[in-house]
Amino acid sequence: RMTAKGRRETSNATPSGARLVEYDELPSTSEDARKRIERGETGPVWIVALLQTDGYGRRGRKWFMEKGDFAATFFFHAPGPQDRLPELSFVAALSVYEALERECDAARLSVKWPNDILIDGKKAGGLLLERFDTETGPLLSLGIGINIVSKPPEGATPYKTARLADAIDPARGLPDPYDLVCAIDGHLLSLIALWTRSGFAPIREAWMERAHGFGSEVEVKLPRGVMTGLFGGIDGSGRLILNPLSPDDPVRRIDAGEVFFASEDAADGPAAANDPERAPDDGPDDPESV
Repeated sequence: RMTAKGRRETSNATPSGARLVEYDELPSTSEDARKRIERGETGPVWIVALLQTDGYGRRGRKWFMEKGDFAATFFFHAPGPQDRLPELSFVAALSVYEALERECDAARLSVKWPNDILIDGKKAGGLLLERFDTETGPLLSLGIGINIVSKPPEGATPYKTARLADAIDPARGLPDPYDLVCAIDGHLLSLIALWTRSGFAPIREAWMERAHGFGSEVEVKLPRGVMTGLFGGIDGSGRLILNPLSPDDPVRRIDAGEVFFASEDAADGPAAANDPERAPDDGPDDPESV
């Protein structure tokens, strides 16, 4: 049975004032956050694992990690109107992007709908944003996985993957997990403030400036089928705009799905690993994904 090892805790450890709980080894940071929330903790708390042995992404899919990669989960009270919480998925993606921008050449970084982080067009990181309704109001749990020293083997995912180590100047060295947590936390703090103050429009604009493959042909896998079209960005509520391949077809707007770029991602593959995304059709007994 896998257990936690080497636990350390620091109060007021980040720019937002969140508590930091760090483990040498932990089965899953997201599962640890879930258990803490069920016990009545409200955060803000960052949970970091130097080695995560049983991490998961969207719909429980396994997230692979080796020591030296980044695994963390942040849970906190949900700000803003509840009907706009899905927009925080893009806020979170930008926070991770901006933190990594300091570590490598920003020209090699991009984001993929709704909240994947790409290096040279290949997936290097993913986010899982879950909502838990509690007596003190909704809590959000933001799970973050970043390939730093390793990546899934060729053929293990239906898309190409990358690792941060290949995009960093060797003289700079790999990022320290604590420094990376503080960087993400600081950007998240300022971007949530911007979102609260000015709405989704500036978040959407910043996300679109960093989006990969605008205008490219994509395949979107949905719970009940597949759609193809041209990636047209996102609308004012974060839905993917799928422009038609034929002028006779309609423009479609998609709430959730898996996006594959026709010219870059493998057409076929096993159930995707390292690909947390929003899952609107989770059962009622599960935490609600936003």
